[in-house]
Amino acid sequence: MAGKVFLSCGQGSPREKRVAKDIVTVLRAVGLHPYVAVTYQRLDDVSRIIEELRTSDYYLFVDFHRPEQQIPISLFTHQELALAHSFGFGANTILLQEEGAPRSGLLWYLQGNAVSFRSDADVLRKLRSLLKQRQWIPSFYRSLVPESLGIWEGTYADHTGQSLQKVWQVVVSNRRQDIAAVDTVCVLAKWRRKGGRWQVSPDRAYLKWAAQADYRRTILPGDSAAIDVLAIHAYPPGLFLHSLRDTARQSLVRSRGRYEFRYRVFARDFPVLEFTVQADVRLARKRYWATSMTVRLS
Repeated sequence: MAGKVFLSCGQGSPREKRVAKDIVTVLRAVGLHPYVAVTYQRLDDVSRIIEELRTSDYYLFVDFHRPEQQIPISLFTHQELALAHSFGFGANTILLQEEGAPRSGLLWYLQGNAVSFRSDADVLRKLRSLLKQRQWIPSFYRSLVPESLGIWEGTYADHTGQSLQKVWQVVVSNRRQDIAAVDTVCVLAKWRRKGGRWQVSPDRAYLKWAAQADYRRTILPGDSAAIDVLAIHAYPPGLFLHSLRDTARQSLVRSRGRYEFRYRVFARDFPVLEFTVQADVRLARKRYWATSMTVRLS
């Protein structure tokens, strides 16, 4: 789910709970998807919160002043702030702190990034302004993302043989700045003629990464890599996959028409990425290709 906001907000009083609820309303009004971290009691609660934080796209920290307490801040939110910093949210972070609250712990080092607020209305007003200023949008996704689709033409060779091909490639980017997408693999999960019923792919072996003789790939933080998603041959006709399958390669589609192909990308410690490629398959004329296509990423 894109545009997921981890809201780290003290909820130790009716006032804090009310403000947290109002913040959720503000986030949803602009299409964002908030997850509100609650005070954890068990190890399972801690694990859940860490997973929700790790898979979020934005991090919102709201630090309330609790002058009546011995510790005038929420320790839980400051612990979440430390985790968020280690998870590399970087510019995708908004820090709000009530006037009078001490800037202790990690927040002391990040104090230049914290925006102060005076009242409940003030925190909502400043949050709305910061959401526009920082350009937090519902479509942003911080993990693996299909960025673009390109085409390559030339002689292709792998364990099944060699032939002249056109290959469509989807570029997958790792938007995390803290961890690499280790052992990233891609499979064609299902396909269909547009408007028809989805069919399980007859070949669910790993697909090949472009420009390397491997079907697994480590995508470094902030880097990208291209995966071969569809190919056509000069001969024989049809749509083919560049997969690890060790049997004779068979065409996936041989007849003209409009098709949809659903892919799944898996990587260690990353949410599963799904994307769809649409292809308009035609019989070519006056060309050496037995098949031609218009392909787009959706």
